[in-house]
Amino acid sequence: MSGQNVRTMHGYALALFALCWSPDGRFLLSGSSEATLTLWDVTTRTPVRVLRGHSQQVYAVAWSRAGNRIASGSSDHTVRLWDAQTGACTHILRGHTATVFSVDWSFDGSFLASGSFDRSVRLWDMQEGSSRVGSEQTGPIFAAVWSPDGTLVASAGEDGLVLVWRATDGDLLRQFEHAGFVSALSWSANGDQLVSGAVDGEKGVLSIWDVRQGGLVRTLEGHSGSIWGIDWSLEQDILVSAGSDGTIRWWNPEQGVNLATVQAHDAWARAVRVSPDGKTVASCGEDGVIKLWDMQNHQNLATLRADRPYERLDISNTSGLTNAQQAALRVLGASSADNATPLLF
Repeated sequence: MSGQNVRTMHGYALALFALCWSPDGRFLLSGSSEATLTLWDVTTRTPVRVLRGHSQQVYAVAWSRAGNRIASGSSDHTVRLWDAQTGACTHILRGHTATVFSVDWSFDGSFLASGSFDRSVRLWDMQEGSSRVGSEQTGPIFAAVWSPDGTLVASAGEDGLVLVWRATDGDLLRQFEHAGFVSALSWSANGDQLVSGAVDGEKGVLSIWDVRQGGLVRTLEGHSGSIWGIDWSLEQDILVSAGSDGTIRWWNPEQGVNLATVQAHDAWARAVRVSPDGKTVASCGEDGVIKLWDMQNHQNLATLRADRPYERLDISNTSGLTNAQQAALRVLGASSADNATPLLF
């Protein structure tokens, strides 16, 4: 033996950073570390289309409420608009000078908000084809979300500030503060309250704020790390959160009670979304999978995963492979009689 390196085999490193439902609840859309968006059929549990165009990681996805448009944000500094029916990229929106980490449609779809590591939130006018800076903060922005009535935008980021401002003129209405960076935001159904996910030392903290009167309503603690996804169910008064500890947690925001906790992902959980009918929760993470959960009993309904390089390759009768090589091939999607690796499970 020469002792020379013949081949290096790397594990499959696909990570999912973003997730959203179609307005009719039939599809899910994910954004990945491979610069792609994947459209999933929820009924068949299969990927039906891959949207390509970004040149770097896709950190944000949003589906317009009318159902005809998709928006995505990426490390390539652009926002892309896509035709939801055909999957074609219709527009590339340029203006940010760093990673676009958040995108969100206004209620009527006439505006899109995007938050970036360049410390700005841009509002894109879909009718005029123009944009303006709606707000700026002193550090990278991780979240920018519209209020349910489309009049306010809330933004938050590394500086620990949560800003609530009027969309028409950018006037600052409220400012809330965390001790650590703020990585996720979600509005209550009536727009009276806003929940933010932040880091306080080594633990994650959810803070519920009274937007109308100002001030902190309560805090929710349980995550052992940063919080990257929050969704406030429009059908039920339940919060769902996702964290770097890989867990998904259900909360009663009125009582401040943690209703359930599941170890959902083998790596950071990056996003969590409640279905439009309020019956299903979808989560995704840096382990590259999407998981569906029953909203009421918190049971796992299905796991969705994109094809890996050797997906469904049967190596049962392949000779000459060491145990280490077989294990590496299984990580890349291959299967054998004693260790099948299905696409969905």
